[in-house]
Formats: sequence, structure tokens, C-alpha cells
Amino acid sequence: MVSYLKKDYKDLELANPRKLKEAGQKKRKMFRFLLIAISVGMVFFIYWLFFSPQFQIREINIGGINKISQEKFDNIVNEYRYSRKYYIFPRNNLLIFSGDGLRGRIGESYLLQKIDIYKDYPGYLEIWVEEKDSNIVWLTDDYCFHLDQEGVAIETCDSASRSNIIKIKDVSNNAVLISRGVVQAETLDKMIRAKEALSEFVTPDVFHYQDDGPFSLRVTTDQTFDIYLNLEEGIEAQVQRLKLLLTQDKIQQDLPQIKYFDLRFGKKIYYQ
Repeated sequence: MVSYLKKDYKDLELANPRKLKEAGQKKRKMFRFLLIAISVGMVFFIYWLFFSPQFQIREINIGGINKISQEKFDNIVNEYRYSRKYYIFPRNNLLIFSGDGLRGRIGESYLLQKIDIYKDYPGYLEIWVEEKDSNIVWLTDDYCFHLDQEGVAIETCDSASRSNIIKIKDVSNNAVLISRGVVQAETLDKMIRAKEALSEFVTPDVFHYQDDGPFSLRVTTDQTFDIYLNLEEGIEAQVQRLKLLLTQDKIQQDLPQIKYFDLRFGKKIYYQ
């Protein structure tokens, strides 16, 4: 019995506490080393992706701009390009640069037909725009906007000097937002038709919208007189009555002293 117990204890291997402690310390050191190595690797990887020159935008080509200000458009692109996402990551990086983000920023100033943005790694960006055509200028307060045929503001403008445009002054000075409707398309169409009809015998200058009433339109001309129109009545009929009146000898004699013709009251024409 005694010999059996001795043999049993002989085969039993007892763990050494000191060796177990050293093995645990080695594992912890290895884990800390791996954790530090992975963290350092991640830091360098993030830096390489987002902050190193590797993916920086080094060249931008912008095409398709004809009427809008090239300088202003470039400034919008550069302001977005040199801003930061989440206040940390520079957008001057093809991986961070967002085409939709730039479209939104441009949309604050211009409503374009189309904006195509192409990325070519590692550092080339191409932007092609298709402008909306407009010969309609909307003036409110001290601001100038171009409208499309639907009465939607498509961009700000620096001046209203082109000869083929129709200039409309909003007497109410309502606020205007790009890509939002400013005036109903039907009302705008009536003003355009008025310009075309009046241009047969005078040169219209500025159309003062809602002057002396919501449906009242006062047109300044290259002559000494203004013309008042009613936007609720037939535009062509009003202009035709004025055209016939101007053929009368007495009107021609008094024309230098006439300040306005008022066509807003049916078939009667008032002038002063």
C-alpha cells in the first residue's frame, strides 16, 4: 500500500508558482506590445490615408462655365475643399472629398442644370457644369438674381447690363432663395410677353412688379413716359390699345410732356 502511494506521488507533476507568475507576466507584456503596435499602426494608417500628401487633391479642372462668375465658382470650390469634416479631416483629400457635399455648397449660390464630378486617384479632380440659360433678371433690395422660365432663382448676378434681358424689380423687396420659386410662371410669362409686345414701338427698361397693387406692373422705357399694365387682363390687347393711341397727332405733340400711360382700366387709357 505504501509503495503504491509513493509511486502515485512520483508520477504527479507539481506546478511551480514562480514559473506560473513569470509566464503570466510574459503574456501581459506580449499583449501590451501587440496593443501598442496595433495602435501605432492604426495611427500611421489613418495619417497615411487622410493627412499625408498621398491622396491630397493637387489639381482641379473646372469646365463648362460660360455666364456665371468663374472666380466666384472657384472660390466656392476652394472654400469647400479646404474645410474640414467633423472639424478634423481635411476635405482636400480624394477619400474625404464628397461630390454631394460640393453640389450642396454650390447649390446655395447656383441652380445648375447638371454638375458632374470625377475623381482620378491619387490627386486629380475634374468638375463639369451645365448652366441653366436665363435672360431674366430679378431685382430686390440691392440684390440681383437670374430666374429660369418657371420663375425659380437659379443664381445671383453682379449686374443687369445685357441687352437681351428682361429686368424685373420687385417693389415689395421679398427675400429670394436660390432654387426656390420667386414668381409664378404664368405671371412671369405675361411680363415676357409684355416686353416683346412693347419692344415693337418702345424700348422697355425695368418692369416694376406689384407697383401700386398686387397685379399692377409699371414699365419704365427709353422715352419720357412710364406704362402701367394690368397682369389680370390680356397683355397684348392693352399694348395694342397704347400702340394705336400713340399714332394720334395730338398724343405725338404732347408726348414729351406725358409722364405715364395707364392701361389698367379696361378699354380706357389714362395719361398725364
